[in-house]
Amino acid sequence: MGKFHPVINPALRSFIEEQQMFFTASASVGGRINVSPKGIDSLRVLDENTVAYLDLTGSGNETAAHLRADGRLTLMFCAFEGEPCILRLFGQGEIVPLGSEKGRELHAHFPSRPGERHFVVQHVSSVQTSCGFAVPLFDFREQRDKLLDWAEKQGEEGMQTYRRLKNSVSIDGLPTGLEAPKYSIRAMKAEDVDAIFAAFQSWSKTHEQYERYSRENEAGLRVTIVATDEGGEVVGYTNVIWTPEYAPFAEAGIPEINDMNVVGEWQKRGIATAMIRECERIAREKGHPIIGIGFGLTPDYGAAQRLYPKLGYIPDGRGAIPTPWGDVLYLTKSL
Repeated sequence: MGKFHPVINPALRSFIEEQQMFFTASASVGGRINVSPKGIDSLRVLDENTVAYLDLTGSGNETAAHLRADGRLTLMFCAFEGEPCILRLFGQGEIVPLGSEKGRELHAHFPSRPGERHFVVQHVSSVQTSCGFAVPLFDFREQRDKLLDWAEKQGEEGMQTYRRLKNSVSIDGLPTGLEAPKYSIRAMKAEDVDAIFAAFQSWSKTHEQYERYSRENEAGLRVTIVATDEGGEVVGYTNVIWTPEYAPFAEAGIPEINDMNVVGEWQKRGIATAMIRECERIAREKGHPIIGIGFGLTPDYGAAQRLYPKLGYIPDGRGAIPTPWGDVLYLTKSL
């Protein structure tokens, strides 16, 4: 039977400080629930109602996104040796930037580490302990150094770039508060052919394909939209085709958004959405009341399957259409 405690009393504080790792849990409405393990001596009990941990740069930044969107945070500590016990801290979380006045005050409680991202402060509203009888016993050997070694090799500039690319949004697309990488959306130019080919060469795309896109842009058969990063490197592209190969669209005069691609590390940054919006604008300005789009039905197209309906696209009612690339579901949207 669990027991609730009004504050982190001295005995509970001692238990927390003895543990070599802890777990964080957070969520946002309608999104995925995140659970993360933490170690490397990164947590401090500040007082009987407040704890903080130094968050190090990793592949995701879910907690920061969830605290912006929801605020709830649970921390859990388990006894993996000695007497069994599970301790949970429930409360509201707060992200504190390293360079803020509060961040500098917090840093006095922690050693400096490579790859520091921010502090997470939890304002504890309740504390619960439970038996932990089913938690297995483990012998602690040592903390891993791989994350610290990796961060040190990247250097501060490398870590800033990594955080901008990997940590600015959650896996559900929620902003984390870190500056997102900047990009621009524009029409393709003839000199973009080589750059697009280089960006997507590993995707089994041919140079001739992009040469054809360039010719068809010149001929007015399509408009190719290109996304570029701050340095002008191509990170995505798509097309508006005025007379699609899909007969129902062609017969109804519905232009099609086609061949949507974003470089892997730039995915889930809003680029696909921005390119779709630009395609819609172009079609609307040419007087088209409806625009179409399609996606494959295999897991490879999972991102498109989730995104397009969110942007207002609905199936055209003809079911899955066989194509040389597999079955495709076509959708339309009123502009």
